[in-house]
Amino acid sequence: MNTFTKRLAALLLALTLALGLAVPALAAEPAAKPNTAYTCDKILWVGPIPLAGLVVVNDEYYVPMELLNVRNTNGQCLLPLDFQDYAFSGGVDGCYTLMQNYGYYVSKWEDNKATAVKPVMCTIPGLELGTVTTSKIPVNVIDTRSFPHQIHVIPSSAVYDLDGHYTMVRLKAFSEYFGYREDEAGIHICETPAEHQTIPTVVWEENLAGQAAKSLRVKDTKATLKAFHDYLVNTLTHESFMDNAYFQKTDPQRHERREQMYEKYKIYNNVALASRYGYCEEYASLFVAMCQQAGIPCERVESDEISHVWNRVWLWGKWYHVDVTFDDPGPKPTLRYTYFLIPAETMAKDRVWTDSDYVKPAK
Repeated sequence: MNTFTKRLAALLLALTLALGLAVPALAAEPAAKPNTAYTCDKILWVGPIPLAGLVVVNDEYYVPMELLNVRNTNGQCLLPLDFQDYAFSGGVDGCYTLMQNYGYYVSKWEDNKATAVKPVMCTIPGLELGTVTTSKIPVNVIDTRSFPHQIHVIPSSAVYDLDGHYTMVRLKAFSEYFGYREDEAGIHICETPAEHQTIPTVVWEENLAGQAAKSLRVKDTKATLKAFHDYLVNTLTHESFMDNAYFQKTDPQRHERREQMYEKYKIYNNVALASRYGYCEEYASLFVAMCQQAGIPCERVESDEISHVWNRVWLWGKWYHVDVTFDDPGPKPTLRYTYFLIPAETMAKDRVWTDSDYVKPAK
């Protein structure tokens, strides 16, 4: 073997060894941290209704309670799962209560039809959200399999939150009451109605909030939240401005379009986006819905003192307040960020709400 051949063979051997060592290093994924929440792009099927926004903790799927707070234009829950959010107004002294209501299929869904939107998933799976801790808000389940119904408390070891908010429950903790099944389509609960009931036909509506979220989602979470905020400010106008002289001139068909959207859609988020008008509840609900599609923890905050609803969103390991309604002064579209990603102590200077992050300002 001549010198050139020897050198070539040595070079090829070195290259082969280098590549062989490099491939496993490139393919290896960092191990999940214990008691740490990660984003997830699995769909949760509650009966026939799909939801986005599951969280993974310790290799188990968790459902944030906020995901189950889905309602239609009549204010009815869209799921075959009665959901009572006593924590919404009661803070840490409140609780969440769930029960599977088999009569729901007939008594609340018109003509045995369920209206729903399919998630438009734009979650980046596996993103680290932060460390979870045992929640102070209990989650109760009403067992409807016997009479009288029994109330059970989900073990605290199966209930977490992110720094005092966004209560989430391990899905398998619900299995005894609501069932649990995994397949390629996602995770399924509440699949079996009572024997004399039938599973309703699902009527699908467009997911307007999901479509908007997908078009705006970028890798940077703060930039994504800003895009959601700007989109809602530029798209919506508070309903109190509908008869303002500006809109009388620029949008003469606003009332007719509003009525047409009520006829076309049953999901209130769709009505608000399609008609381009809404109240603070719609601003806040749409912001939550867009964040859920993107895997960003977000929830509603309510103030009884000023009859107002806004949002609390998780970013960089902290909770910040966002009030899209107050950043949309109207009637002319104007972007401002006075209430975008505001710390709770700053928000408390001109707001009062019932929750653990409200600290009464010093006089």
